[in-house]
Amino acid sequence: MNTKTALFILKTHNRWRRGEDSEPQLNPSDIGKAIDVAIEVMEGENSNKQIEEYVEHCILCRENGLPMLDFYSYKKHINNN
Repeated sequence: MNTKTALFILKTHNRWRRGEDSEPQLNPSDIGKAIDVAIEVMEGENSNKQIEEYVEHCILCRENGLPMLDFYSYKKHINNN
């Protein structure tokens, strides 16, 4: 399922859930698949944000003469603080 279809299903289901839509409930399996797509998209956005933060961290380290961490060590460092 692509993102556009997942978004359509989730919006339709939410309208139905709120009583705003007179259409019958969508197929629960389709709703579940749409949720899976939404989770994948959000996790991907989170990964991109972590990479951007890592790059900013590397720039600051280089500017201040500090050792740079590899991405795995950086993630471990930020999760411990």
